[in-house]
Amino acid sequence: MKRTVISAILIITILCGVIAAIIISQDKGPAVSYSGGIKPFISRGPYLQFAGHFQNTGTMVAAWETSTPQPTSFVVYRKGSKKALVSKISKGGRTTRHKVLLPDLTPDTEYKFACRKIAGHETNSSGIEFRTPKPPGSAQEFVVYGDSRYQPKEHAKVSKAILKEKPAFIIHTGDFVSDGRISSQWDTEWFRPAKEMLKSIPVLPVLGNHEYNAAEYYRIFDYATMKSGITSVSELLKPKGSPDYTRIIGDVEIIVIDTNRNFISGDRSRNIPISANYAWLKEKLEAPRKAKWRIVCMHNPAFSSGMHGSSDNVFYVLVPLFNKYKPDIVFCGHDHCYERSEYKGITYITTAGGGAPLYKKTKKNPFSKCFKAAYHYTLVETDGDKMTITAKKPDGTVLDSTTITKK
Repeated sequence: MKRTVISAILIITILCGVIAAIIISQDKGPAVSYSGGIKPFISRGPYLQFAGHFQNTGTMVAAWETSTPQPTSFVVYRKGSKKALVSKISKGGRTTRHKVLLPDLTPDTEYKFACRKIAGHETNSSGIEFRTPKPPGSAQEFVVYGDSRYQPKEHAKVSKAILKEKPAFIIHTGDFVSDGRISSQWDTEWFRPAKEMLKSIPVLPVLGNHEYNAAEYYRIFDYATMKSGITSVSELLKPKGSPDYTRIIGDVEIIVIDTNRNFISGDRSRNIPISANYAWLKEKLEAPRKAKWRIVCMHNPAFSSGMHGSSDNVFYVLVPLFNKYKPDIVFCGHDHCYERSEYKGITYITTAGGGAPLYKKTKKNPFSKCFKAAYHYTLVETDGDKMTITAKKPDGTVLDSTTITKK
């Protein structure tokens, strides 16, 4: 009897050890031994961002993280060429957070990027390939989606479908993870489910409420890069900045505004803006257009039939600005659904089916033209005076499609 019990205990112990090893391997990367201990590996990325506007030329940022402090080492090629455009090994200290500039990139061109071997500390990077956006005057596609938090399996399905579309860039309408203050959630809910997508498609982020304005959010998306004309890596290391920024990519001017702040005073009837970013948004909307198309992206919807409903904070202050200055379209997130609303000649799209639990239609929205509680992404195609917006499920099923034509 004692032998049976002891044998059972040994078997359970061995099984627990095997399971633990599998979990560690999946969570931490390949645990391969070498003379110096555990082989270093890339724990996040590489992933891409824009370091300014991208029209007839542009600069991008490649970022990645390593399991242990390492020198920053990388190489960039134009696809089809063996000559390195940029090749560098940092001579300074080691770090786990790596950020490098990829300057003077040519539009509509394929490039290869790889983290290099470092004195026996070989990383597990297989390299990435990406195509830069097309120049002004060219037809272009990009994707807008959001609220990818909480359910990694659903997010993985959406991100794989987006990757197949091969868009020039992605706009995420916020709520990347359930709690932006918890670093591990950025791995389980963002980097891992979207790993292949992030390797080749740059993401323009919108701050959601579930990011909690956390420092980790700004470290990942490097808001120091959210201004035009960045010229040095040192600028990537500046403290947290503002989540409001603009980008001009080809024929599209993108204005990103943080709607998690309170824009109005307690007396709603007076509609007195009290937020500094209201003045910033007004200035951007008043300015002459710098591209054929102008879109506004924010987290909270002005019009919604979902659980949260229409945001008073947005409706009473920002919508009057939109009515006056007429952006072509406004993209939002927050309510986990797809919805298209039309108000005073402006199209409002809520695209928040990236993985979070879906919301049913529970609120009144008299301006709603289409509502779908489904996991999805929104493909946007610009071609001259036409912009076509198509909401798709991961399996390719079309939920809604509309076209905006400039008069």
